[in-house]
Amino acid sequence: SVHWHGMRLSYFAGLGFSINLWVWLIVVLCFWAPVTTAIMGLANLETLAEIPAFSWLADILSASEAVKGLIEGFLPPLITIVLALLPAMLMVIFAGLERHPSLEMAQNKQRTMRFIFLFFASFLYVVLAGTALEYLDILINDPTEIVPLLAQAIPEQATFFLNYVLTACFIGNGLNLSQIVRMIVIPILKKLFKTPRQ
Repeated sequence: SVHWHGMRLSYFAGLGFSINLWVWLIVVLCFWAPVTTAIMGLANLETLAEIPAFSWLADILSASEAVKGLIEGFLPPLITIVLALLPAMLMVIFAGLERHPSLEMAQNKQRTMRFIFLFFASFLYVVLAGTALEYLDILINDPTEIVPLLAQAIPEQATFFLNYVLTACFIGNGLNLSQIVRMIVIPILKKLFKTPRQ
């Protein structure tokens, strides 16, 4: 199957779209690290509460185990999933705009860009940010301990990834089955647009 949009573009326009996509990916990945660190801060509230600047978190943690479990267990994967949707969708659109002669090549580029983004945003940054927040005091006092700490702390991030996978499965499938978007959009469209017979 021919990718007609890609065939219409000149070589330099296709090259411009390709460079634009890679630059956009690098910029998003650079700005994604602080976002991931903030999200992983939610997953490590107990560790952050030990730091004097975040001592006010102790009040939240002492309130209820259910609230603490919700904040530390459910919210970080949910926020990661929701925030990762927009850049991933934009990368799919940008990759489709490139000069590819076939739809298969365009789809391969889209999958590659999405994989690169998700690898960094949902795996590598999460592991590094979770480790840094878990052992922040040790890293500040003795930065030479980074490699042994990473070796020890990476398996400890498994809980976040289990929650991430379960949240992605249940939320994604539940939303697809409930068709909540359709339940919201169709009544609005029926109010705004009417056929001649109505």
